[in-house]
Parts: sequence; C-alpha cells; structure tokens
Amino acid sequence: MRKMNPSPISTDKPLTNPEDDKLGYNSFAQHIAQTVCNVPRSECFVLAIYGPWGSGKTTLLNFIQHYLGKEIEKSLIINFNPWWFSGRGDLLYQFFNQVSISFGKEEKFKAVAHWISKLAKETLPKPLSGVLGLIFEHLATEKSIHDIREEIWRYLTKLRSQVVIIIDDVDRLVPEEIRDLFMVIKAVADFPNTIYLLAFDEEAVAKALEKTGIPDGKKYLEKIVQVPLVLPLPEKTALQDYFFGQIKWVLGNEFLDEIYQEEIKDCISKFLKTMRDVKRLVNALKVTYPLVKGEVNPMDFIAIETLRIFSSTAYDVVRLNPVMFTGTSDTYTENRLEIDIKEVKEFHEKWLEKLPVTERDIVKNLLISIFPKLEIAFKGAGGYGSDAEWRRQSRICSEDIFPRYFRLALPKGDISNYEIRATLELAKDSKAFAQKLLQFCREYPPRISVFFERMKDYIQEIPEDRVYNILQTLFDIGDEILNVGHHIRWKLIEKIILPLLRRLNSQKERFTVLKNLFSDGHSISIIIRTIVPLGREYGRYGANSPDIKPPEKCVISEEDLEKLEKITLERIKKASQDGSLLKAPSLGFILQYWQDLERNKIVKSWCSKVIKSDEGLVDFLVGFFDKDYERNEMAFKLSELKLFVNPSEIIDRCKNLLASPPEWLKNLRKVAIGAFVKRVELEE
Repeated sequence: MRKMNPSPISTDKPLTNPEDDKLGYNSFAQHIAQTVCNVPRSECFVLAIYGPWGSGKTTLLNFIQHYLGKEIEKSLIINFNPWWFSGRGDLLYQFFNQVSISFGKEEKFKAVAHWISKLAKETLPKPLSGVLGLIFEHLATEKSIHDIREEIWRYLTKLRSQVVIIIDDVDRLVPEEIRDLFMVIKAVADFPNTIYLLAFDEEAVAKALEKTGIPDGKKYLEKIVQVPLVLPLPEKTALQDYFFGQIKWVLGNEFLDEIYQEEIKDCISKFLKTMRDVKRLVNALKVTYPLVKGEVNPMDFIAIETLRIFSSTAYDVVRLNPVMFTGTSDTYTENRLEIDIKEVKEFHEKWLEKLPVTERDIVKNLLISIFPKLEIAFKGAGGYGSDAEWRRQSRICSEDIFPRYFRLALPKGDISNYEIRATLELAKDSKAFAQKLLQFCREYPPRISVFFERMKDYIQEIPEDRVYNILQTLFDIGDEILNVGHHIRWKLIEKIILPLLRRLNSQKERFTVLKNLFSDGHSISIIIRTIVPLGREYGRYGANSPDIKPPEKCVISEEDLEKLEKITLERIKKASQDGSLLKAPSLGFILQYWQDLERNKIVKSWCSKVIKSDEGLVDFLVGFFDKDYERNEMAFKLSELKLFVNPSEIIDRCKNLLASPPEWLKNLRKVAIGAFVKRVELEE
C-alpha cells in the first residue's frame, strides 16, 4: 500500500476573506453591505439572515463585515456572540459590556459608552453581586432610564456615525435568553443610527420563543426584524465541485476518469446540503481512505462512507447483510434469479420503509448505483457485469471484495484509533471539541465512555497547546457528560483530567490552570470530582494508603489545595442558591463533600428547603439514583440519602405521586422515585 501525504483535518471554521468564497456568497454579502449603507440613519434598524445550522451564516456575516469596513469609513462595527456567555446568567450584562467597550475605544464615542454603562446599571436585574456589582457601584445616577436613553439618542444623533451591531448564533441560546435579547434590542437598545445585523435559524428561534409563552414565534420575529433575508442555498454544482475537488486531492492518482461514475456522483451530492456536510464527509475520507487505498474502488468507497456519515441505519443494514447486496451472478437460471430478486426486493422495501421520508429515495438510489443486484430488483433491468469483473475493479458488489469496505465498521458502540485521533485533532478549537464529545453522548449506545477509555492511551501524545483546551472543555460540559452515566466519572477524572494536569510542568502551573477552571467552569460535579483526589494525595477525604503521596509528587501543593477548596465551597454555595446544584450529577457525593467542609446543619437545611415542592423532591431523589444499574434493586443509594433526609418522612408523598402521577413525572424522574420506593420497601 502506497503512502499518502498527510492531509489536515478541516475544522468547521468560517471563512473571513471573500476571495476564498466557494459557494457564491460573495455577491450576496456585497448586496447586504450596500443595503446597510443605504439605511436611513435616523432610527434603529434590524436586519436578520435566516438559515439552518451549517449553512454558512457566520461566513456570510464575515464577508458583510469585510465590505462594510470598505464602504463606511466612519462607521463603528461591534461584534457580539451571545453563545459565548449562554448559561452564565449574565448575558445581558455581557451585551451591554461589549457594546460599551466598543464605543469606548474611539474618542468621539466615549460619552456614548459612559451613558450605555449607566443604562446597563439601571436595566439589569438587581441586586447585583460580586465583580459585576463593583463595576456598576460607582455609576449610580439620579437620572431615569428614559433620561439616560435620551442622552444616548442625543449623542448618536449628533455624531451621525453609523453603528452596526453584528450578533451571531442567536439560535444557540436557551429560550429565555433569546427572548431577553430581542426585548433589549427592541425596547432598550434601539438607538438611532444603529443597525442590528442578526443571524439565526428562524424555525429554531421561533420554537424557542414559543417555549417562553409567546403564542406565535414567527409573528413575534416580524415585530422585531424589519428586513428578514433567507440565506440562499449554495448552488448544487458549487458544493459538488468543491467536494470532488477536495476528493481528487485526497485520492490522488487513483481518482481517474474510468472510475468516475456520474450516477454515483449525483447520488452522493444529494447528501451534501451545506458546507458543513461537505467538510464532515471529506474529513472522514481523509481518515478512513488511507486504510483501504488500493484495495477498494474509490467511488464505491466514497458512496459507502457517505452512508456511514449521513445514514447510519442504511450503513448498518448493508454491513450486516452482504448476501442481500452482493452478486447477481449470470450463472443463475432465469427461474432461480426471479425468486432471488423477489426476496431481495421484499427485504429492501421493508427496511427502506423505516427510514425518514426525506432520506428514503436518496439512500435507495445511491445503493442502486453501486449494487447491481438492487438495480435488477427495483428496475427489472441492468445489473450488468460479472463477479470476476467486479473483483478486478475492487467493486463493493463483489462478495469477495465486500468485507474490505468495512474494516472501520467496529462493533456497535466501539470507536477506532483513527476517530480518536481525528477527535483529538479538533481540540485545537474548544468549541468544535465540545460539540464532538456531546455528539458521542447523544449516540445510542453512547460512545463517550469508550472514547475516554481509549483517549487515555493518547494523553502523552497530545500537543501541549491543546491540553488546556481539553481541560477547559471538560470543566465546561463535564456535567452533561456525567449525565450519560455515572460509570464515566472515574474514567474522566482518574484517566483523563489528572493525567492531563500532570502534563503541565510544575505544581504552580497546575494550580494556576485549576484556579481558572474551578472559577469559570460550568460543571460543579467535575470540580468536586477533581478536588477530592487532589485532597486524597494529602490524606484527606477518606484517603487510603495508596492515594497518599509525598508532597513533591502531588499534583499541587497543600497550600494551593486549600485555596482551591475555598473556591470549591463558594461554587457549591452559589449553585445551591441559583438552583443548579439540584440538577448536578452525583448530588449525593457533592452533598457529602459540602458536609465535610461545612456544618451538617447547613447542608440539611438546604435539603429540607428543596424537597418542600413535589418536583424538588423528585429531582432530589434523581441525584441519588445510579442509572447505570437501573434494573438493579440497589440502583438507588438509600444509605447516602439517609445522611440528609429521613426516608420515612417522604415515602408517603412518593407513593402518592406514583399513584396519581402529574404530567411532569416521567422518564428518569419516574424511574428514580420508583427505585426509591422499592428500595425503602426492601428494608422494611
């Protein structure tokens, strides 16, 4: 097998230079930029670009900004990506903060920046606490919100400079944040000479708004957005040409005219609706094709990889049923062939019927293009060629060659070395890496546990500049990962996080990194699951002899450990106040840690408070249920629960809820409360 030059994996990074445009967005961007320039400057104006995820909205915004910079010399362009701040509870503060900072960079706008800061102080929820409170403490003013807005209007009207505020990824926010952002744009920050340029998926945002109680999300958007523009879909030929241009580079000399089949090409193209689809398939081929180069027909392999990426159900049917796809030998008698083809057609009609309607025909046509047996079954003709010919051409329809195409088809739920490397390659971009990990979590069965089990073998190979990105991602989305199953926790902490920390050179460097992660990370369970083994190295938290290490061998110093413990306690208190603690995975473990740091009375008081409502009670019980052992009578950790709540005081309430379940009592909540009742009954 010949060696191939290494090909970098393409990230999902949007383009910034219109000269790199491959999909015809350049002219559309120029048109929008010109429209923005021609908008009357007396009032606020909202323009929105609608398009599905992966369709290139961010690239288009970048192109528009490129042209705006050329068209409007005296304009101020402000970029705000709300998704960076989603879930932190300070989205509106960050919006005003970014706008104020941007205004403050130019001398002529400094007065506007000053008044926007005051407007934020007056409109943001009170009371403010912590750093945010200190920021605005000195901004107290006797002016009303109306007076402050008048000052902003006066300055901006006088300046006559155009302000363009670009807001991307609106559809990634939670429903309440989407609603609040639009309310601010329409009712608070509707400044003169200001144009808002938004980009989002209209359907997703409309549905999100309806979840907040707004009756009709689309009609609500009509009140906000003066000019809605639908992102034009890239021309089919543009995506197709770009994809096959990339593939020619990947396949090299093997991509020759005699194997270039227009029918297969057309079928593959129907799966490629956005540039993101193209990059997913190209990246997959960059990883998988070198393994079978020279052993398979390139076009057949591209076709079957297309199914693996975009229709895993169809891919598994092909992989597990070779006899229904390969062959159509011309040695069969006419009568025998007729019977076989009838059986084949019935088999395929049955499983194809289970595919989504939008997927059914394109999957069927793609399979017909590479399997002659299906061409005869569905069209009653064709199927030309012999098995000997197909073997010479390394075609997938040959029974002998067929297995070569599935060397990456691991047992369901497993993961290959190549996918591990490709995933770690994404760690150059924390956002892309996080999306990939969450994808592993959403699969069935989830492959996230397998990924961490395999990832531990690559810890020492990970470039140093990606170590922090990986740690940051795990401390941001770690609790979402733990929700997949508690069995992941030891793999994530012991096998990944601690070894990654030890890649850093000194205890002081590790502490600096951990201080940032503990302070800013969104995953309270990961923070506590990390602090405990760090403490056990010094004999704390019920450490066993093998856990204890000489001070110089510990991850961090004992002095810095105590500093992290203080940060952890503050994070627990904050989570107990904002409601996130109740939803955290491994609640029982967290409460025991909290109990170690503070008086038991404080923890029990919090527990008593949250279980007063029925929903709070059930969510509390979920925190003591181990869904990894859902069918085991010991799945509910009753002994842990008893540390904080007397089961006899809540058992009747739980039985009554099960007897007359409210609408919200379903899924894991229902399973957990049922497990609690059974566990209590076992002890009686």
